[in-house]
Amino acid sequence: MKFLKRTKVYLFCLTFLLPFRGITQNFDLFPIEFTTDRVLPNAYAGGLIAPQFSEIDLNNDGKKDLVVFEKSAARFIPFINEGEQGTINYRYDQSWVKIFPPIKTWAVLRDYNGDGLEDIFTLGQNNSNIEVWQSKRESGTIKFEKVFFQNSSSYFLSYTVSDTLKPIELTVISFPEIIDVDSDGDLDILTFDKAEIYVLFIRICK
Repeated sequence: MKFLKRTKVYLFCLTFLLPFRGITQNFDLFPIEFTTDRVLPNAYAGGLIAPQFSEIDLNNDGKKDLVVFEKSAARFIPFINEGEQGTINYRYDQSWVKIFPPIKTWAVLRDYNGDGLEDIFTLGQNNSNIEVWQSKRESGTIKFEKVFFQNSSSYFLSYTVSDTLKPIELTVISFPEIIDVDSDGDLDILTFDKAEIYVLFIRICK
């Protein structure tokens, strides 16, 4: 997309005078001109304040695309990788936004079930546990469905302590790391405890 080369921006200079008996404001209008020949290919993607980055092959072309979850706006921003093999050239594609479920806090995409397609991990609606949205390809697109865990009879990830199954508890401000810590082929979770004092290492119970 090509923007106009010359744009005028009018700024208001506000002068506040505070006399003893009243307040007066003087508004002075003056133009500032700037010129640019830059092409901004992803201008309509919007700005980023608190982004969380993940990868997933959205269009099934064998290349990882970029998905950004912008926490401040609670929205997904998908970028298709149009680069050749071994190179990256991201292009914002709004058509993929509609495949993602409504999420408000944080979201990371990791392959939970080992099928080669990343799933969504996020904070549950109760704002204290972790939910998983499993992905699958259908008719050329991707669909996400919230996972119900039979072992805990809930939608929340759990872990075992002294043969007792407990849900993973987080605070609203917690943002866990979800990676394979011990290289056993399964994802693990690193997160603070609810007191935000200790880092917990949790093996996911599938």
